[in-house]
Amino acid sequence: MKKFAWLPLLLFLLIPACGKDKKSPAQATDPAAMKPATADGDMKAAEPATDKISCETLFARHGKCIFRIAETSKIYNIPVGDSPKKGATEPLVTLIEFSEFQCPACKGFALQAVPELLKKYEGKIQIVYKHFPLEFHEYALLAAIVAEEVRVQKGDEAFWKFHDLIYTSQDKLGPEFLNETAKGLGVDMEKLQKIILDEKSANKTRVEAEYALGEKVDVQGTPFVYINGVQWNPESMDLGELIDEQLARAEAAVAAGTPRAKVYGFLVDHGELVFEKPVPREEQDRQLKAREKMFLDKCKNKDPQMAMLVNLLTACSKPDIACEAFTTCVENQVRQLPEAE
Repeated sequence: MKKFAWLPLLLFLLIPACGKDKKSPAQATDPAAMKPATADGDMKAAEPATDKISCETLFARHGKCIFRIAETSKIYNIPVGDSPKKGATEPLVTLIEFSEFQCPACKGFALQAVPELLKKYEGKIQIVYKHFPLEFHEYALLAAIVAEEVRVQKGDEAFWKFHDLIYTSQDKLGPEFLNETAKGLGVDMEKLQKIILDEKSANKTRVEAEYALGEKVDVQGTPFVYINGVQWNPESMDLGELIDEQLARAEAAVAAGTPRAKVYGFLVDHGELVFEKPVPREEQDRQLKAREKMFLDKCKNKDPQMAMLVNLLTACSKPDIACEAFTTCVENQVRQLPEAE
């Protein structure tokens, strides 16, 4: 996955984290990837536009495509179980993260976002880690198995130390570094090697079970995050706003008599693993209006990063281009940009 650290808004809008399926992105030279469907069923090539387009026109044409406001909302009843956790012991907000140790996006979330959230919402938020090793990452499964053995032998505190050490030196990830890190935390290496070689070990079984759970709750890549059962979609919602919304719901539940220790279950347990309900039209309109204001504000402030995004959007913008073809066109252009150092 290319990393455009110098263009965070573009990452936020268009580039996924580590995807579950490793598929080569369609290239800009692929005609099929550049042809939007038109109303009569014919295909019209999404050739780069040359005319300047206002920010208002860009949003009017493609706002719904860029931000993808959901018509339904899902509440995921994901069990916390005995997964590694840190933060509040009786949280108002439970953040469940499906993650793995080889994904660059997971590193950023673990070392930057998580510490900030724990500080900002101290005493109110709990972080729960679930394994979701992507099969095309060579050492992801092995790292998860070793992490579990660190936890079995040395407890949650050692797990989180291992977690941070692996992400801090992610470029060194491999069998030797995993062994070295585990040994440094006082793990019995003979036991660890037996676990690694055992195809039916409890550690591997646990990791596989969490991966299967992730698939059942629609995990598409890593990191995938749920806030009190609500899946965070970085394309359409700010993480802080989502946490604040769920915090308000939790506080209201406590004020109505729900014990803090039971808040998570009260908010997510509808008797099913996934509960879906329609989002009222007025709520969809409110969300889209909020995204429009954010987009126009950033678009008009002459920020260099936003200017780059606007140029990319403009190059693919046509009045009659379908959403999927427009998005594909922009993604293809993004992938041709030089990778950040």
